[in-house]
Amino acid sequence: MPFNSIGDLASSMMLSHSNLQAKRTMMRLSQELTTGITSDVGGALRHDYSAQMGWERSIASSQVREKTLAEAMTRIQAKQTVLDTLSQSVTDLANNTSLALTAGTTAGLDSASAHAKSALDQALAHLNMQSAGHSLFAGAASDGPAIADTDTILASVKAAVVGAVTVSDVISSVQAWMDDTVNGFPAVAYLGSEEPSGTIRIDGNRTLTEGLRADDPAIKGTLQNLIMASLATDQDLALSRENKSAVLQQATNGLRAADGQITQLQAALGHTESEIAGGLVQAGAEISTAELLRAQTLGIDQYETASKLQEAELQLEKIYMLTARSAQMSLLEYLR
Repeated sequence: MPFNSIGDLASSMMLSHSNLQAKRTMMRLSQELTTGITSDVGGALRHDYSAQMGWERSIASSQVREKTLAEAMTRIQAKQTVLDTLSQSVTDLANNTSLALTAGTTAGLDSASAHAKSALDQALAHLNMQSAGHSLFAGAASDGPAIADTDTILASVKAAVVGAVTVSDVISSVQAWMDDTVNGFPAVAYLGSEEPSGTIRIDGNRTLTEGLRADDPAIKGTLQNLIMASLATDQDLALSRENKSAVLQQATNGLRAADGQITQLQAALGHTESEIAGGLVQAGAEISTAELLRAQTLGIDQYETASKLQEAELQLEKIYMLTARSAQMSLLEYLR
C-alpha cells in the first residue's frame, strides 16, 4: 500500500496550496486581460472610491439616455417615412384626379374616386404603424391603434352626408363631421390620446416634446379630402356628374393644400431629428470621456498582463506534473 512520510504530506500540502494560488492568479489575470481594468481597484484609487463612483454613474446615466434617444430617433424616422409615403400618395392622387377631371368621363371620375378610397385605406394603415410595439401616431395611448379603419370611417361620414344635394352641402357636411366631437372624427376616427407620447431628454438640461398624432390638423386635412374624393361617386349620395366633378375638384385642391402642411410637419420632425442626433453625440462623448478616465486610472498594461498570465499557466502545468509524480511514489521508491 502507498506510504507517505510527514515530509511527503507537507510536500503534498505545499503543492495543493501552490496549485490554488496559481489558479487564483490565472483567474485574476484573465479577468484583467478581458476587462482591461486592474483587479486591485482599491490600491489604484488609494481606497478613495468617489472618482470611480462618478465615472460609473456618468457612464450608466449616459448609456440610458443614449438608448432612449436611439429609440426616439427610430420613432421619428418611422414617422418621417409615413409622412413621405402619405405625401407621395396624395401628390399622385391629385395629379391623376386632375387628368380624370380634364377628360370628364363618368368612368374616369369613378376610377379617380376608387383610387382615392384606396389611398385613404393606405393612409389609415400607415397611420396605425408601430415602432418597437408602440403606435406612432396615437399619442400617449401608444398601446393601441391611432385611427379607425376605412369602412368604419366612411360609414360614419355617409350617415352625416346622406341627403346632401349640392356641392356645398357635401363639403359642409364632411367638415361638420370632422369637427363633431360626439359622432365625428374625434370620436369615431381618432382612437388615440389627446396627450403627447412623452418628453425626450436631450441632455441633463434640455428636453423636447414630439407630439405628432393622427389628429394633427395637417393629417386631418389630408384625410378629410381623401374622404370627400372617396364619396364623390358613391351611389348612396346620387350626385350628378357635374357635382361629382365639383366635389373631386374641391378634394384635389384640398389635397394639394394639405400636402404643403405635411411638408411643414416633415420640416418640424427634421428639426427634432437634428436635436436627437446632437443628444446622441453628446451622450456618446460623455461615455467615452468617463471610460477614458477610468482606463487611465484603473487600466493595465495588457502586454505585461498577458506575459504574467502565460507564466502562471506554465507554473500551473509544473505543479500538476509535480503533483502527479508525488502521487505515484511507492513504498519501494521511498525506501530507495
